[in-house]
Amino acid sequence: MAFALTTALLLLSAMPASTPTPGPLWSVAIPGHGRAVFVPPSTPGRAPLVIAIHGSWDRPEWICEMLDRALRGDAGILCLRGVLRKERPNDGPRWTVGNEATTRAELAAALNVVASTFGDRVMTSRPILSGFSLGAGMAATLARKEPSAWSGVLLVEGGMGARVAGLVPKALPLALGCGTRGCSAKSAALCRTRSGPCLAETDLRYGHSYNPPFEESGARLLRWLVATAQAASDATPQ
Repeated sequence: MAFALTTALLLLSAMPASTPTPGPLWSVAIPGHGRAVFVPPSTPGRAPLVIAIHGSWDRPEWICEMLDRALRGDAGILCLRGVLRKERPNDGPRWTVGNEATTRAELAAALNVVASTFGDRVMTSRPILSGFSLGAGMAATLARKEPSAWSGVLLVEGGMGARVAGLVPKALPLALGCGTRGCSAKSAALCRTRSGPCLAETDLRYGHSYNPPFEESGARLLRWLVATAQAASDATPQ
């Protein structure tokens, strides 16, 4: 019995730190950045990858759960952890979005882990980038500065100013989700200024959140981005 217990402990200690925790949401260790959340696709073959940056008082588990309900296994979903907030409410810790440098570093490290662990399940080259509220502003900034890295961008309730998403190159497909009237007006104005693919949708039932029924709108916007990116890829000479 003692030998068996010792052997089991040795085997557990030898497991790599990045081994995902089984479950609907997989907790994946990202070197230097805590644990990101990943939802593997359920479709055969290699599926598109959606990257999510949450808001200011948030958790990656929450946004991954919503995106999973929206996509129903048709894409892999990687939700960044971000930076731990000092304030801690009664229901547990919350995270916010780091600065551009820390977000880029976490994103690069997370993509490396996903490529090495799930590369046979998802397409890690030119994923779709999404963000909510403060995370939408960061997503718009990353897309503006490195448009060739992404196949499309989804912004939800944030990042839609003329000096943020307004500067995202027009050739990059852009989807905008709004649950408030102010956001809706900005998204409609933004799409009118773009010559490239742009789709805006408003559902005032979910407000400044991604609570239900956002997944209904989110599913339409994300599937439009995937289809638009695929059409552009098919039209590109090989």
